[in-house]
Amino acid sequence: MSKRKEDRQQQILRELAETPTLRIGDMARTHGVSTETIRRDLDELTRRGVLNRTYGGAVRAMNSEPTVTERHQLFTEERERIARDAVHYMRQGKIFMIGSGATTVHVARRMASELRDITVITTPSASQRCCR
Repeated sequence: MSKRKEDRQQQILRELAETPTLRIGDMARTHGVSTETIRRDLDELTRRGVLNRTYGGAVRAMNSEPTVTERHQLFTEERERIARDAVHYMRQGKIFMIGSGATTVHVARRMASELRDITVITTPSASQRCCR
């Protein structure tokens, strides 16, 4: 998947998180692409189960949780900002406990790149996601 397409689809999901319904024409204008491109994006997102198509638009998928992989792909800029701010308050030589979660992966990666002489306690699943 191209970076532009991925970014556009992430933005569509963000917009749906804030607005219950979206119209194809509005999305095409917002993203500067054709309505056909938006339809293809919506079809793909529908196949992934993260939204439902409607006549002329899309709505949030009801009673469906995004997969772990999809959750990790959503709100990456926001998660990075949270990680940066969190690590700012951490100090060298301390012990940290990190749970599993989409945001904590970003925090752990930033900790690894910016902090030294720390001890991290975590679950195997969280450390596997972080160390990929």
